[in-house]
Amino acid sequence: GTPQYYSLLDKQPANGINYYRLKQVDTNGKFVYSKTISIVLSKSNNPLKAYPNPVSNVLIIETEATGNYEVFNLLGQQILRGSFSAKQIDVSALPEGSYILKVGEEQVKFIKN
Repeated sequence: GTPQYYSLLDKQPANGINYYRLKQVDTNGKFVYSKTISIVLSKSNNPLKAYPNPVSNVLIIETEATGNYEVFNLLGQQILRGSFSAKQIDVSALPEGSYILKVGEEQVKFIKN
């Protein structure tokens, strides 16, 4: 009947999706499990960065990933896709607004003005 508070530090989480739940054991031995939660982690030492933000014409990308990118509007619709080698994306044709840039498993929000 007395509330208890817990914390846990996962010192070696897996890259990707991690699942966690609690097991509560009563003094009479009965137990229940909490709802399972999932947390997505990236172990990248250099997370995806995009600048300038806001951007007018060319978005510069800093990432360890290479190859393909996708740009989505805030409704989740894919607006652009392609590959990059110079770590730059021409966004001059996009209308003003907020967008999500996805490279590999990483993503970052940027604003086009």
